[in-house]
Amino acid sequence: MNNQVKFPIDAVVTWVNGNDPEYQKKISHYRKIEKLNIPDISLSKYQQIGEVNLCVRSILKFAPFVRKIFIVTDQQDPKIESKEKEKIIIIDHKEIFKEYENYLPTFNIRTIETAFHRIKNLSEHFIYFNDDMFLIKPTTIHNWFNKDFKPVIRGKWSRSYNKIWHKRLRELFVRTKNKRPGYNRAQSKSAEQSGFTEKYYKSFHTGRPMIKSISEKYFNENTDVFINQIKYRFRNSNQFISYSLNWHLMIKSNKAVLNSDTGTVEIHSIKKKSFLAIKKKIKYCEMKKSVFSINIQDINQASSKSQKYLIEWIENILK
Repeated sequence: MNNQVKFPIDAVVTWVNGNDPEYQKKISHYRKIEKLNIPDISLSKYQQIGEVNLCVRSILKFAPFVRKIFIVTDQQDPKIESKEKEKIIIIDHKEIFKEYENYLPTFNIRTIETAFHRIKNLSEHFIYFNDDMFLIKPTTIHNWFNKDFKPVIRGKWSRSYNKIWHKRLRELFVRTKNKRPGYNRAQSKSAEQSGFTEKYYKSFHTGRPMIKSISEKYFNENTDVFINQIKYRFRNSNQFISYSLNWHLMIKSNKAVLNSDTGTVEIHSIKKKSFLAIKKKIKYCEMKKSVFSINIQDINQASSKSQKYLIEWIENILK
């Protein structure tokens, strides 16, 4: 197995600079319009300390077979520092929501993901990253797609939310406006959308290989579903997760390979984690050969000591 590309593979990275005063004004304006009571801690996810630069550089170094990296953003420029700038293409929300501009601006990752198939010149096979996902070891094409071009999707089967009595009870009695748009619940909805009613294939926070035409065909044939999905400017409990829908449609048509080894380590609830706990996670990443990526959520909320340690660790890997 090597990095010889038999078919083009691109990467898509979602990013927003939440530190931008204009962006902060915009999001504040639409929160008031939609009368949303979103706690400030939920909005802190938009704050940045340069993660996107590290994410893109990690792809360039550890997935050199990637042809182009499309950074999807809202009238902003991440100013990536790289000698391979020809590989990096900035895609504005207006491009992928052409003819649907009335749903812009959007601050909703689940809305944005739904329009990936509308990225101009995006390859049929691509890998989707959030800007807090970093490759930390070399990968080959076959970490993401097998020799038959099938995506290697990493996760595990879990019981559908509609089969768990206390979750069904909550669905019935909690008002829609107050429902938390949970990550796993939305994945379960994605499975149901594609015909899986007993279980769903649960993904984790790692790079997600996808096939563009799967989503393109589905949404072109189900325009009402597309519109119902993108109409929310902020995450909503009525939404599913589009990349998860893509995965379940691939599973249904035998176009994917399932792998229970995620190849990643996740660091979440970072505000509550001690410096020692974070160091242990990093040590595990270094020792475990099968771990080739790390997801560090809300790194801006970590202590200054932990932030410095994590950034320096990633920078050192990328030298």
